[in-house]
This record gives sequence, structure tokens and C-alpha cells, in this order.
Amino acid sequence: MEDPTIGVELERSPPLEPPTPLLKFGRYDVLGRLAVGGMAEIFLTEEPVGDRVRRVIIKVLHRQLRADDAFEKLFLREGSIAMQLAHPNICAVYEFAKQSGHYYIAMEHVDGVSLWQLLGRLTNKRERMPPAMAAAICARVAAALDYAHAAKDARREPLGVIHRDVSPHNIMIRFDGVVKLLDFGVAKMKAREEAIERSTVKGKSAYLSPEQCRAQEIDGRTDVFSLGVCLAEALTGRRLFRRDSPFDTIKAIVEEDVPSVRERVPSLPADLDAVVAKALAKSRDERYATAGDFQVALERWLQKHDHVITDGAIRRFLEGHYPEESDRHPVLERGPEAIERLRSAVQAEAVAEKKRSPYLWAGAAALVVGVAIGAWAWSAGDRVAAAPIQTPMATPPQTDTEPEISDDTELIAATMEAAPLPEVEPDIEFEIESELESEVEPSDPPEVDSTPMMRRRTGMRRTGMRIRRDPGF
Repeated sequence: MEDPTIGVELERSPPLEPPTPLLKFGRYDVLGRLAVGGMAEIFLTEEPVGDRVRRVIIKVLHRQLRADDAFEKLFLREGSIAMQLAHPNICAVYEFAKQSGHYYIAMEHVDGVSLWQLLGRLTNKRERMPPAMAAAICARVAAALDYAHAAKDARREPLGVIHRDVSPHNIMIRFDGVVKLLDFGVAKMKAREEAIERSTVKGKSAYLSPEQCRAQEIDGRTDVFSLGVCLAEALTGRRLFRRDSPFDTIKAIVEEDVPSVRERVPSLPADLDAVVAKALAKSRDERYATAGDFQVALERWLQKHDHVITDGAIRRFLEGHYPEESDRHPVLERGPEAIERLRSAVQAEAVAEKKRSPYLWAGAAALVVGVAIGAWAWSAGDRVAAAPIQTPMATPPQTDTEPEISDDTELIAATMEAAPLPEVEPDIEFEIESELESEVEPSDPPEVDSTPMMRRRTGMRRTGMRIRRDPGF
């Protein structure tokens, strides 16, 4: 941003020193933990590239979930989907691999803020996002969704990807003005999903489509609805469907009329209100047929009103609300507890190998001694043919002490105690179970029920709905 004065050096905050690496994870230097989710932890790392480094996000599956087939399947699916998508407005994935028994995804570090954080900052300043800026950002997300919905694999077979979790939390805006769609962790690939999964609703409750709430079959128009909710909230600075409880939120999505954005902000253009209303139609047949059609509608509105919103314009908008350099650095957890789970996972592998080694060595020693004694007996028989052959018994060497395993046992116990499954962040939960009779802990594998979650008013029940609350602006 240009200085408002000429010839005067303005005082600026000194640049922050980059954090020093805390430990190594493969070839990545871990700088700290960014977030904790129900399935994985997010770490900011640096990867050496020649004589320089680049920032990389490492998403690591919780060690406690490695033996859980359901969670491992979700994580493997996220990696398989993300590795096949390459679009300027989708967060790039560099690597999907396993390190010390730990599955991880290495992806692009999006140096910016989420749409959720930006709207919160604007609300705190009692401001609203300019309509053209909101439309331009959502148009870029619509382009990313349209690409994902039509993406094909290497054999030109359609992937049929549906994001299912489009929300302001997963829309990132880099400080250079580039918009990125994140987190295909609950995305669906039609060709590879089991039909039974239709009975499980996934996504953040306030951004679900009506068909998701009813656990019906979904398609790309589901993501169009969710993006429409994001656009409506960006234009008004108010939540669209969120109510006091998750149950009431889903009930509002299914049964209540969609509020017009002009009812909340009368100064908004009527033709933009019409674009939002079409994206938010309760019936899928009345929405935009594709995310690409939604993008075209937004682009045409911008063109009609002579709005040209480039990445540079978005960059300058962020600079106006994040002017300080210290405001732009990611907040990292760098204490011992922040990285102990990652460190202990690697230690657990080493401990397990160390614990097995005394027995392996003892068995090998016994085998060598037995072979040596047998060879000696055979050669002795050849030298003394007249003497009766006596085959000595091969016995393992006797020891006075037991193998020392107490230290390893204590270390394993300490490792397990130091690595409890973290609490799920309120804005990361992504699953709603249908009509369960009892609550399910986050560490349990997802249960599936074929009963649709949302019925008409006479048949609704509150039992067993496991939904995470997401905070308001």
C-alpha cells in the first residue's frame, strides 16, 4: 500500500524473526502447530529447496487413529482426491506419503486469512465487505468448484468430486490476492463411494444444503447452495441460517424461507440479490445447474456494473485491514505440548523396534550355538568312527538376568500418556450422524444409519445428532 505522504518515512513495525525449527519430520523442519482437528493435526514446516526454503503445510493423521480403518479411509481418500486436482484456486498438494508409520499430506502454505477471519475482522470494525469484492471472491471459488466437479483422472474417467464442506472457514485469501479453496477431507468421489454413505450427512451445519440435511443424493448443486450461503453472509455480515442449536439450524435450512439479502441490507443491488436467491433455491432444479453457471452470473454482474476486481485489488483490500507485518504472521503453537504428538509418534516406532531387539538377538545367538555344536558333533563322528556316536543336545545359553525391558515399557507408557487425542476445534467438525440412539465420541469410527435425518415436522427427533457448533462472527 502506498504511503499517504510524500517524502516522509512512516514508522512501521519491524519484521518478525522467522521461528526456528523445533524438530524434523522426514525432510521437513517443523516450525509449530497451526491447528488440531478431529482426524489430523496441521503443522507449518519448511522444506529446503536449494539454498532456500519454502513453507509447507503438513497434515498428519492422529497416531491413535492409525488402527481405525474408518478414519484411515477418510484420510487416504482426502489424499487421493487432492493429488488429482490442480487448479489456480485450489490449494496445491505436493505429496501424500507415510513417515515412520504416519500418514501425512504435504500441501501449499496459503499465506493469508480465511474468509471467516476476514468477515470477523470487518464485523469487529462495524464494516461490511463491498459487494463487488464479495462477488469476485465467490466467483473464484465457483471456478474452483466447477473444475473439481468436472475433473477426470489420468484415464479420462470422471472423478465426480463434490466438496460437501464449502464454508468461509475453507475459503482462504492470500495476502497477494489469490483465492484458494481448501479441505477436500469430506469430499465425495461418486465413482468410488458406497451407496450407504448417503445416510451420513457431512459438512458444517450452517452451510448444509437442504438435500444434505435430508441425507438425500447430492450433486454439484449442493456446493452451489453452500457457496451461496457464504456469499450472502459476506454481503450482509450476518449469519444466514445459524440458530441457537444445531437442530434448529438444520430445521431452518429445511423448512424456513431463505432470507433475502436486501431485507437485511436494503442498499444492496436488486440484481445481485437475484443472483444470490437463485443459488439458494431450496429445490436443486431451481438453482444454477453448475458452479460454472454461478461463476458466470457473478462475473456478468461485475461486468454490468463496471467492477474490475483483480488479484491486486483484493491484495490492496487485505492490506487495508491487515496493515501491520505482525498481523500477517501465522499464530503457531510452539510449546512442548504442541509438537509432542508428532514427536511421540516417531519415538513410538523406534521404541517398538528397540523392545523387539533383545529377543531377536537371543534367538539368533541360540541358533548359531546350535549349528556350531551340531557341526562339531558331525566332525567328531568322522574322526572317531569306532566310538559310539553321541549327539549332544543343543541348548541355548543360560543367563542370570532377564532382558531389560522395564525402561522401554515406561517409555511406551509415557509416550502414550503424552499423546492424548486432542479436542476437536469447533470449526473443524464435519460429520452429523443420522438418528443415533447414543452419542459417539470423536475417536470412534463413523456409524451409518439408513434412516434420513430430517423428516417433516411431525417426525423430527433430537436423539443422537452429533453436530459441532461453529461460532458466530
